[in-house]
Amino acid sequence: MDFDFKITTWERVNVSEEHEQEVLQAIKEGKITSVNDVFDFLADKGDMNIECIKLTDTDEQMTVEENGGCSTIEVIDNGKEIFNNEKRKLTSKPSSENSLRDWFKRNN
Repeated sequence: MDFDFKITTWERVNVSEEHEQEVLQAIKEGKITSVNDVFDFLADKGDMNIECIKLTDTDEQMTVEENGGCSTIEVIDNGKEIFNNEKRKLTSKPSSENSLRDWFKRNN
């Protein structure tokens, strides 16, 4: 059985000094919002001298709320998910639920 936990972490990207200011400007303008964007931005300039490091000392457990209601804990048994802590959205209430009380009874 596998117990999976979703985390947040930071990644550090080092780019060549030649492109530092361009990358900084693109980040400020919202053109770069992820590590992948940095790689794409620099690849378009022919610069593949990029170093990316996962900063493992920054790992933090993610909450369901931070993950948009999606699960942050999943239990997998023989390749099948048998549990997750996903919070169901009230907007997708089945017709058998007539009130919040019905929803809470089923989800707590």
